[in-house]
Amino acid sequence: MLRLTVVAESDASVTVRVEGRVLADSVSLLETECRRHLSSGHKVVLDFSGVTVIDSRGAAVVRGLKRHNLELTECWPLIEEQIAWGDGQ
Repeated sequence: MLRLTVVAESDASVTVRVEGRVLADSVSLLETECRRHLSSGHKVVLDFSGVTVIDSRGAAVVRGLKRHNLELTECWPLIEEQIAWGDGQ
């Protein structure tokens, strides 16, 4: 299960707390939410402190979003590594 909660919002940015498992079957929810805020001109800050697992599809989506105005915070080192390297690349 994946839960997204907007915890802070200003004219320039929005912070979204992400909790649970960022997996292929749920990552579209995260992608849609981020793209909605990015298209409004907001910087998106993802608080990943509640993320327990990420798979290769989830990592690829987050990697793609990071190319835009998106920042990760409070990310476990292993999950951060998976996002950076994907499938062992």
